Amino acid sequence: MMLAQLLAGMKDEEGRVLVPHFYDGIAPLTKIELEALARAPVNDQMLMGSFWLDMSMVPGSIFLT
Repeated sequence: MMLAQLLAGMKDEEGRVLVPHFYDGIAPLTKIELEALARAPVNDQMLMGSFWLDMSMVPGSIFLT
């Protein structure tokens, strides 16, 4: 449980990782990639059931508060 709390504390309110240099070398999504994501179906419930999870990771959400 302590490890989960430690990892959850490494993100800000928007879900961005706070570890220095974590995002180094990662290019922003292109317009085409953003459009593809916007058109993609939301299948959180199916994935959560498949992996036996009780919640999905949503940017801006805070777990283990």
